[in-house]
Amino acid sequence: MERAVPVKAGKWTGKGLSGAALKRLAVISMLADHFAVVFLENGLLYQMDHAWAALHVAPAVYGLLLRVILGLRILGRIAFPVYCFLLVQGFLHTRHYGAYLRNLILFALISEIPFDVAVMGTLFEPEVQNIYWTLAIGLAGLQFMRRAERFAGEARWFAWGAVMLAAGAVGHFLRVDYGWAGTVLILVLYLARDSRALLFLTVLLFGLMTMPPEVLIGVAAAGLLICLYNGRRGTIRHKLFYYWFYPVHLGALWALGGLLLQ
Repeated sequence: MERAVPVKAGKWTGKGLSGAALKRLAVISMLADHFAVVFLENGLLYQMDHAWAALHVAPAVYGLLLRVILGLRILGRIAFPVYCFLLVQGFLHTRHYGAYLRNLILFALISEIPFDVAVMGTLFEPEVQNIYWTLAIGLAGLQFMRRAERFAGEARWFAWGAVMLAAGAVGHFLRVDYGWAGTVLILVLYLARDSRALLFLTVLLFGLMTMPPEVLIGVAAAGLLICLYNGRRGTIRHKLFYYWFYPVHLGALWALGGLLLQ
């Protein structure tokens, strides 16, 4: 049986997007973003700037490629806030927190080399870690946020602030994708979970703090999609597919670029 998520801002109408639908949209967004980065930007655009320089690519073609990359990067800005929101919803409903955290850490380890090779262009890049580490730190932080709720009044807010500070520091120290802001976003979405308006503003503020203005429309779209959540989990088949998709599609895009852009 599907369980609805209580929202104080208003009753669920039953209309909107289920968690499963949001997850599918996030996967499409992530694929578009990584296609732009791995295949087009790190691959085709790099070739035009270097190995193909002697071919004198027409400015119109080069400009079109830049616009396509920007469009895909805007679409790609939907993925991370939606994944963070779904992580909070998963935390609220899971009966197996330990297994949830274990899976995130396991796939963080599995994904590190595909991420480094595809996105950073090297077998090992210590300067940035893949998104599973961000989500794992956020999930661990959510457990402490929940425990902090045993306090009352100012003590609770102080405890929440301490958890956010610690999670942000860990994210910054480990150099995870989206840095300290990514881990803190997860915790703030947890606090804002009872209000669609606060959820949207949280996502928009995250975008304003971390992203250039030209892609903010994608961040705003993520906030709107989150606000369309109907409180239901939806049907999710093959759960491991969503775990495996991240490292597999990164490796596939890298291999595809290597084959077609030799």
